[in-house]
Amino acid sequence: MTFSDWKSQVGSYEEKSRDHLLALTTPPWSGGLQLMIGTDQKTLILDDDQMKYTFTKK
Repeated sequence: MTFSDWKSQVGSYEEKSRDHLLALTTPPWSGGLQLMIGTDQKTLILDDDQMKYTFTKK
């Protein structure tokens, strides 16, 4: 992922629940940002326990 102020490598993994996630693997946010891949393969879900954000591919 590359933004105007920072960039980070992205990796993927599968949890025991069989959910697939993307995670930042290098600083500045290594391990701190995880996005669940929706079952439809068109959504990414960021769940921070207080709010849930869903990003949908158009």
